[in-house]
Amino acid sequence: MTKRDTPVRGRWTLIGLLATATFINYLDRGSLAVALPMMSRDLGLGPAQQGIALSAFFWTYAAMQIPMGWSPAACCSASASRCISLAA
Repeated sequence: MTKRDTPVRGRWTLIGLLATATFINYLDRGSLAVALPMMSRDLGLGPAQQGIALSAFFWTYAAMQIPMGWSPAACCSASASRCISLAA
């Protein structure tokens, strides 16, 4: 194995980990809506409480969009930040 092979392998490992994390995040966002009817039946939640439970999850999700949008600009070069923005 040459020195050039190691960084390429590390890059693909990182891409695989990021893809896995993105997939888990996608499943996590959708699972609450699927589980809500069973949760509301078990916990006796009415429509107003269901709305609060769903919105509480999305408030935190939306609140983290701003710092995650700023983080590439703070730690990367301008061209890397543009590439990350275009990929999202």
